[in-house]
Amino acid sequence: MLARILRSSRRGMRGFSGMISTADVEVRSLDNWLTQFQGYASKYFIVNGFRMEGPLVAYPNMVTYWNTGKTVEDITPESLSFLEPIASELEVLIIGTGKSTEMLSEETIAWLEERNIGFDAVPSMTACAQFNFMSEEYRRVVACILPVAISFILEINHVVNVTCELAGADTL
Repeated sequence: MLARILRSSRRGMRGFSGMISTADVEVRSLDNWLTQFQGYASKYFIVNGFRMEGPLVAYPNMVTYWNTGKTVEDITPESLSFLEPIASELEVLIIGTGKSTEMLSEETIAWLEERNIGFDAVPSMTACAQFNFMSEEYRRVVACILPVAISFILEINHVVNVTCELAGADTL
């Protein structure tokens, strides 16, 4: 594991012609290091030894906070607009949807298809593994990942609200 963390790759962003402009985010540049998800918990990820909370965008050699909401409904064309400069060069976009697989909105799917961006929407833990595998192969991949707990919390709230409604009580 340590060897994998310390291994350097000069090919990480090769093929992307433009840098990404992400306003309102902190970018953690990994210089020539390969981005690797090493773990995750309910609200954060461990990326190359750094604990990073909230939604993330990972590129082969950098990771940044993703300025989006906390649910799949918040993944919109606007929240993905930072991909426009590299859309033609991107091999695949991996979207981590939280605890479980969730469908993107029809509007978001149409936006991705108009730009010929191939994507895979999967649970966040699967997205981390897919990103690691593809970036190790030096593929032009970007991962947009929601934390795992967000979906879980929403599921609990939904169950509580439905249970309250069935019992004739007000929802939370």
